[in-house]
Amino acid sequence: MPTLEQANILAKSGKLKEAELCLIQILDEGHVEISLIRYILATIQVQLGKTNKAIENLNLANQDFSEDSNFKNTFGVALLKSGNLNSAKSYFEEALKINPDNFQATLNLATTYFKIENLTKSDELFKRAISINSRDPDLHYNYSQTLKALDKNDKAEEFARKALELLPSSTDYNINLASIMTHRGKYQNAEDHYREVIKTNKSAKLQHNLAIILLQSGNFIEGWKRYEWRWKTPDYQLAQKFIDKPLWNGEYINTGSLLVWTEQGIGDQIIYSSMVNDLQGLCDDIILACEDRLVNIFRKSFNFLKVISISKLNSDNRLLSQINYQIPVASLGRFFRQNFNSFPGKPFLAFDTQARDKLKEKYNNLYGNKPIIGISWRSSNPRYGRNKSLKVEDFVKPLIDLDAIFISLQYGDISDDIKIFNEYGITVIQDENIDSFNDLDMFSIQVSAMDLVLSVSNTTVHFAGAMGIRCWTMIPSGHGQFWYWFRSRIDSPWYSSLRLFRQVEIGKWDKVLIEISKNIKDLNFILKKDNGKQDE
Repeated sequence: MPTLEQANILAKSGKLKEAELCLIQILDEGHVEISLIRYILATIQVQLGKTNKAIENLNLANQDFSEDSNFKNTFGVALLKSGNLNSAKSYFEEALKINPDNFQATLNLATTYFKIENLTKSDELFKRAISINSRDPDLHYNYSQTLKALDKNDKAEEFARKALELLPSSTDYNINLASIMTHRGKYQNAEDHYREVIKTNKSAKLQHNLAIILLQSGNFIEGWKRYEWRWKTPDYQLAQKFIDKPLWNGEYINTGSLLVWTEQGIGDQIIYSSMVNDLQGLCDDIILACEDRLVNIFRKSFNFLKVISISKLNSDNRLLSQINYQIPVASLGRFFRQNFNSFPGKPFLAFDTQARDKLKEKYNNLYGNKPIIGISWRSSNPRYGRNKSLKVEDFVKPLIDLDAIFISLQYGDISDDIKIFNEYGITVIQDENIDSFNDLDMFSIQVSAMDLVLSVSNTTVHFAGAMGIRCWTMIPSGHGQFWYWFRSRIDSPWYSSLRLFRQVEIGKWDKVLIEISKNIKDLNFILKKDNGKQDE
């Protein structure tokens, strides 16, 4: 019969699955200390990522540990990992009521407040945790995240370094420090740090992050090479079926077919597809696989190859078996974008000009013969969207007193935002006939009908740039400044019709808005119109 002592030995030796099985067997035998067994079992299940089972066992044991601070903390951790932030916060607070000096509960509550974006309270609790135990590396690592979010970047770097002093081998801690240095614009320091750590730590995440810094600086030869490490990181586990095929080496294919498959989000698929035309003449049988919503647009734009959806390719084993070589679309950069002179910058996405003219005429007939400005102020990117987005109250500033038609190119529910625009005297038109998320064919036509697009960095600007539509793009500093906007440039090598307005200070849009206001006021100069056509 298994014993609790055996389970503890297994757990301490890192054999968590065996320890879990042992404890389940003990429960089945009807152990007298059933609540204690469930508590210990739940602790192991939390470590195994089995949060639902852990919460179930903790609920069953809860009554017998109502005054146990560590039990409350464990329950909070399980809830935190399950995404139930408010309930997790309550349990950590209960743990601290029982024992105000419970370090883990203090640290976990500080982290929870960070996750719910109460940064002031998070900062306060991290300071409290430091007073209890200043030698915990996770404390310094997590606190640096809060400090970074508070734009206290010098202190964030200080605590990131303290975490590394305590645990130098941690991949996450090394990435955190380099990320904060990048966030502060200390690109060379971040690059040097990555190069030093990579000598002993072969993490794919480190290699990938170094690649991003190199590409952003225009070091394309080494940057593209290291960028191939992305397929060994957790964020890029989507293409194993394709990667099993031989990787194309950039040479002419005498016989056989080449699959080029798009990756990442819609904006990424568009910007990297600007390299597809460079494939002409290198293979007679090319298949381009992309997101379903882009299939029709790509078919009209790249008529020398076959375009299918990735979903169709995944379900068509016969077609997949006929492919001889493959390459992810961004990897084309290794062959075709080795320096800035290799970027043509010209439009490459086709659109229906008759449909464009008809839509433009519709807007002018309804709202007057005025310049048509398409606007987009939010990014829905789950990781960086907040950094790239503007509040309507700020975005509206350059638009006040402009005699123009404002068309929303923003997808999602914007009814509340439109009300705010109205409060500033700005009428924003939302064309109910255009589904900007699902119907990208019609959305691309709508973008093409604009005299000017004013947008944050999101899918809208990629459509505008790829079709040659004048677009002013607002670029954040720090997180959300994607590498392909490079550094310091006010133009885009990818898209000649784009002009970039960059944040000077992280999170501060004031100077960007002032600069846009200066340039947009003279609409007669910026948006000259000749029978509905733009005149640069």
